Amino acid sequence: MAVYENCITLANSGSVGTCFYHNYKFVASDHVHVLWLKDGKLKREIALFLIVAIEQNKSKFMFNKEISDSTIEEVEFFLPIKNNQPNWAHMEAYIKNISKKIECALNK
Repeated sequence: MAVYENCITLANSGSVGTCFYHNYKFVASDHVHVLWLKDGKLKREIALFLIVAIEQNKSKFMFNKEISDSTIEEVEFFLPIKNNQPNWAHMEAYIKNISKKIECALNK
C-alpha cells in the first residue's frame, strides 16, 4: 500500500476530472490518479494553479467515459513557461496575488 503526501488527486470515476490537493499523508483508492511534480516539492499555490488548469478538461470525460491510463493522455493544459520550463514562480505569485485580493475583499 502506497502512502502519498503533497500530491493532487484526479478522480477517474464518479465526479470524473475533479481534482483535490492533499498536503497531508494519505492512501489513494483506485478511483483516482495521483499526480505530483517530478522535480521539487508541490507548493499549495502551485497545486491550486494546476488544479484549475487540469479541471478545464472535465468536459472530455463523463460517467461512461472515465479517465484511465489510456484516456489520461487526452488531458492537456497550458502553463506559463520561462526558458522552456514551467514557470513555477509565476504560478505561485499569481495564486498568492489572488489570495490577497480575496482576503482583502473578505475583510471589508
